[in-house]
Amino acid sequence: MTQDTPSIDPNKVLDRIKYEYKLRYDKELAELLGISQASISHQRTLRAKLDLEAVVIKCCDRNLNWILFGDTRLLPPIVSTAIASGTIAPNNEAILSKVKEAMAIIEDFIKSGDSMP
Repeated sequence: MTQDTPSIDPNKVLDRIKYEYKLRYDKELAELLGISQASISHQRTLRAKLDLEAVVIKCCDRNLNWILFGDTRLLPPIVSTAIASGTIAPNNEAILSKVKEAMAIIEDFIKSGDSMP
């Protein structure tokens, strides 16, 4: 059995966020993520890296497994649990450290090439 290395496609991530929040335009997406419309454009054309921190912070109330990878089975449960536990929520004073922890788990998982059954 071969394992596919999960990857994050910025365009698909941004489109899934628009779908989840019922947004029609990238301008609305930029407002949701708290970044400029130009940043969205640069991320879509791969001139800039996807702002994972903004995605995790602003979309923590949704299924990040699906938003990031298009699959609900890819991330280990600890990521979903950490994000959904309420310790990662807007305006929480510990949000930055929790987001960094979640992002480190996500990045390690991507590098490992593991997949969930």
